[in-house]
Amino acid sequence: MGVSLFRLGILFAVVYFFGNIFCGWVCHKGAVQEFLYRESFAIRVPKTLDNILKKARYFFLFLIIFYPIIKGHRIFNKMDPFKVLFNLEGTTVLVIFLGILLFSSIFIYRPFCRYVCPLGALLGIISKIGLFDIKLKKPEKCIHKNICERKCPAQTLTMKEAPVINKEYCFSCLECERRCPMHCLDCDKLF
Repeated sequence: MGVSLFRLGILFAVVYFFGNIFCGWVCHKGAVQEFLYRESFAIRVPKTLDNILKKARYFFLFLIIFYPIIKGHRIFNKMDPFKVLFNLEGTTVLVIFLGILLFSSIFIYRPFCRYVCPLGALLGIISKIGLFDIKLKKPEKCIHKNICERKCPAQTLTMKEAPVINKEYCFSCLECERRCPMHCLDCDKLF
């Protein structure tokens, strides 16, 4: 228990200082979805629907925290669709749910991470109050064509006079910085 809390504390500290690099660069569930995602087939989820669906992961976070308190046993390992993929075990419902997630991962960037993952919800809260940010380092060069906004696969960046990022849902993928044609953006980052 102590070692697990220590690891969780380290993870929280890393996310606080450097953004949600765990979800963006370390998580094996995110890696599977990233591998399947094809930008040429990408579907941008309408902003209103995207915002509603993103709130669902907080329901799952609430469920995995309070269900064990109320019922006395854990529930997440019974509802994690990736258990089917990695452990080759699970119910028919989980197999179908995994199939839907994997298929939708071709068209939608990281649907499990964005709409279901309770750990992502928790790390999103920490990232929201954390120090990681995106800055416009060369405002005089910015052509305001919103290219960085359109290229953000997680749909978390909006360009106004300066970039505004919803850090709660950002995976720190750095695509906005990489795709900026004028190299105006700068992500405060570890690497």
